[in-house]
Amino acid sequence: MKRKKKATSGVEEELGSPGRKRGGKSSAGKEKAVAEKARKAAEKEAVREARRQEKAARALEKQKGQELATVNKLRTSKKESIKEMIIDISRSYAATPGGEQLIRFLRMQDCEITTAWESLVSNAVKWRRRLTAEWSEELGCFVPVSMAIQNERHILVVVKAEDFVDMAMGDEGLERHVQRTKEVLGDGEAEMMPIYLIEGLAALLRKSRNARNRSFQGAVRQAMQGSDSGGDCTGASTRGRGRGRAGGPMIVDEDLIEDALLGLQIAHGCLVHHTASMQETSEWISIFTGDISTIPYKKSRTNFDTAFCTDLGQVKTGTDPEDTYFKMLQEINRVTAGVANGIMGEYKSVKELVKACKKEGEMVVADLDIMANRNGTATGRAIGQATSKRIYKIFMRLDPDSTDV
Repeated sequence: MKRKKKATSGVEEELGSPGRKRGGKSSAGKEKAVAEKARKAAEKEAVREARRQEKAARALEKQKGQELATVNKLRTSKKESIKEMIIDISRSYAATPGGEQLIRFLRMQDCEITTAWESLVSNAVKWRRRLTAEWSEELGCFVPVSMAIQNERHILVVVKAEDFVDMAMGDEGLERHVQRTKEVLGDGEAEMMPIYLIEGLAALLRKSRNARNRSFQGAVRQAMQGSDSGGDCTGASTRGRGRGRAGGPMIVDEDLIEDALLGLQIAHGCLVHHTASMQETSEWISIFTGDISTIPYKKSRTNFDTAFCTDLGQVKTGTDPEDTYFKMLQEINRVTAGVANGIMGEYKSVKELVKACKKEGEMVVADLDIMANRNGTATGRAIGQATSKRIYKIFMRLDPDSTDV
């Protein structure tokens, strides 16, 4: 038995142990399986990474689209666009009662105000804008940009009437003032648009006119008294004119003032606006601030096919079909609110009115009463044949080039 075992063990040594062969094959298979598993895991990770990148790209594209839509909203409302504005009020004007009142007006409009600006001219106001989008001519829309502060091309100067008269009557005083105003923002002088807000000039000219008339009447009266008494009235007349100049209102050459105003607008390209009081001046500066804030958005509308459309509020709109019908009738010449009420009392809609026109002809509304209000209170007067014929022609004429209204 022992010999047999040895023989068997020798054969096993020559041929190799079957157990060892099976163990070798298992190790190679395991390595191959591990490699295959790692390859599949890498492929899955690559697919997941590609999906993540695609998702991030879609999110970025969506965000860009939202930003583009946001900056391209038509900000025709001053309440929206005025929030972009920064109003710089010169230190000299901010310290005056008018400047303090202006600051109170502007604070109610939710815009930024600064009063530390040292201006070359006194009583000046300029505007800056927080720029978050620029107009692209290629794309035809606004494109978002990193926020920057941009100077507006308008600058406003508040001038008292007396100061304006002094500059107009002086040698080159007004021209030198305009040049200094245009130099406030440095370069781009030709692009500057100064606004001169002249306060109290109409009242000053009226007082000057009255003073001139009183002076003339006094001179005539003195001349008549002198001729009656036969004495010399030269001294009295001279004394009267002297008192008028010293204690009375300023007498102004109106032609010279008119020439100065025309020169401002035509020769220097300035905008001129007149105000009567300090409060009105502050109100108009607030209005100008809102108007200037909407300039870029109004310009962009000219690039669209809808540029012919009027601004909001210029066309009357109805709150419901009945109110629209009521306003539509009043757009016809000679159709007042009373006439429209009379027509609507009989024909409740445009469809009914057109049917009646086809059936009854030109005198469709001639005998209807004019109503004082919508409750049906009659005035005792009929609409009449002329108005009825006009309404009939407008609703029944087929000529597209007709301009009858």
